[in-house]
Amino acid sequence: MSGDYGVLLSGEESRKSPEHGSPVSFSMDFSEAAIPLESFTTRIRLLLNRIFASLKKNQVYKLIAILLLVTCVTVLSHGRNEPFLFSTAAVNKNTVSKKKDLLNVDISNQLRFIPWSKLPLSKETTKQHFKEAGVTGFVSNLVATRDTFKCEDCIYDNTIEYSDWSELLEDDLIALRRQMLKRNNALSKEVKDKKEDDWSEEKIIKEHWFRFGGAPIWLETEQCFLVFTRLGYTRGNKGHPHVSLIRAQAFDRDWKEIQNKRIPFSDVVMPSDLDKELQLLDRELGASSCDPLQGEPTMYEECIVEKTKNSLKSTQRREEILSRYFLTFPTIIDVPFVFHGDLNGPEDPHVILRKTESMEEPVLVFNMLDEVEKKRRIFSFMPFRKIDPLVKFTVPSLKLNEKEKNWTPFFHNDFHNSKLSRGTIHFIYSFKPLRILQCSLNDGICDVVFGKTERSSDDDKDGETYGSMRGGTQFYKLPSVLPGIEDKTMWLGFPKLHLFNSGCNTHYYRPMMALLVEEKGTYNLELEVPVLDFGLDVKSWNLKGYYCDHISILSPNSIAYWEVVNQDPVTKEYEDYLAVSMSEADTFSRVIVLKGVLNYILGIYRDKQINESFQLGDEASIASAKTLKCMDEFARQQSSKYDKSHPKP
Repeated sequence: MSGDYGVLLSGEESRKSPEHGSPVSFSMDFSEAAIPLESFTTRIRLLLNRIFASLKKNQVYKLIAILLLVTCVTVLSHGRNEPFLFSTAAVNKNTVSKKKDLLNVDISNQLRFIPWSKLPLSKETTKQHFKEAGVTGFVSNLVATRDTFKCEDCIYDNTIEYSDWSELLEDDLIALRRQMLKRNNALSKEVKDKKEDDWSEEKIIKEHWFRFGGAPIWLETEQCFLVFTRLGYTRGNKGHPHVSLIRAQAFDRDWKEIQNKRIPFSDVVMPSDLDKELQLLDRELGASSCDPLQGEPTMYEECIVEKTKNSLKSTQRREEILSRYFLTFPTIIDVPFVFHGDLNGPEDPHVILRKTESMEEPVLVFNMLDEVEKKRRIFSFMPFRKIDPLVKFTVPSLKLNEKEKNWTPFFHNDFHNSKLSRGTIHFIYSFKPLRILQCSLNDGICDVVFGKTERSSDDDKDGETYGSMRGGTQFYKLPSVLPGIEDKTMWLGFPKLHLFNSGCNTHYYRPMMALLVEEKGTYNLELEVPVLDFGLDVKSWNLKGYYCDHISILSPNSIAYWEVVNQDPVTKEYEDYLAVSMSEADTFSRVIVLKGVLNYILGIYRDKQINESFQLGDEASIASAKTLKCMDEFARQQSSKYDKSHPKP
């Protein structure tokens, strides 16, 4: 048993890690050992007997022997064919009483032994060059009175580092289009136009196809990133597509695409001996190897001819059969919808990882026209399920808008390890005012668990309403290697800012950052960063430069991972890496790695006087409205600065 070892956990404990913790594991599978498990057990028992017999007087070796015995018993009781998990990101069962206590926690020993080969980031990533950027945030829930409040009171300045490189998430749209047209189905008829007959494939892709909003997550069980991207086909304006689809790709930890990556469906019974079954299938379809006949030249040649003749047909049949058991990447997610006019199909896909004691699976969240209500509604889709993968969300206690968009997903004690229930999912329905929904993943029925259930003029009381803050990434719990806080839970997310008529003329989109805190059912946004672009130049809407004209879009899509890899035992500063995907000009999707996010958000409890609990009431509402006004003024100043520094030629 060699290699890098993390914190030793039983398999049961490791599987209890929350959805976002990305526990890192490797297997100790004794079924593949060189000696039988029974023989291994006997040898360990004899070894321990010898140790106890020869070292009765040595207390240190006695203790070592006892620890070895406990470890062996744990391994053997775990099961012969079940992987044994070692994890550096497992749930830290310790708790602290106050949020500020997280500044003094020492987890450096827990981070000493990290199995890097299992992490979603590599050591090479940590050795890349990172630039430091000043980041201005606005803190709420301050210990202050309404009469003395000034914008300077809630402003929080600190730094975050970001990689000066980024990974562009690419796809071969020409090959994808060819593949779709070959199928000659209802969809293939909708993604072509007569005026394209004389166009080259390159021109068709440039003029009528677009992809953006790439949302990656790390799937630990498969050791790969899954990226879900909005793919659109338009017959004119890319802002008004004829059809939108969800493209799914798999990438390794170096962001190289993996072709023909197969992942089994979670609700389909798999054959017990899959390799054998695949061999039998190939033989039945005439796709088995001719190598065994190499000693018979005539038979071998006949086999090659027959195999070549039936190759395409057998390959198609094989894929159709395997599609009953596996989702093969890359692919188009099979979301059912009906064609009528334009704006068909799922738009703005978000992704979040659902993780239970026994499995992990992505949950897609998007908006789409509902055929029953004839209105745009929010849906979820579980791509690794065959049975009822699509769920429409309804909120009986809340009058929904004609078009529902930008719900922000997060998980909070929503997990059920049940064959009948998929549990629930939480959404931030609106940020200003803050409304939280809890929705069933079985039938889609939602309850408002925080905030008002009815919209009224009171929403605008003292300026608390702010429609410019919208959903971006999922919200992600603080890394689970940290201890919990008594009665509290904290999430980090990247909403998007959408300003109208402020910088770049009409539309200005930028990533934001927000810290969500919950205590006994009460939620509060304790920190909000209005603009987080690290001074990046953003591609113009027409893709001809980086100037500001009509629309400037840098939009956050997904948090791919958040890992803590080191801590200074003296300063208690963390070395953490967070990968977030962003889209430019509704065309490009790229991943950027941030460093020091954890230090940044915890720094508010060092630099600011923040109430330990959030109390609802007029005092909090007035303070929130004042903070919001300060934040909006700062955001508009930033957009104006960008406009002036990026004039149109």
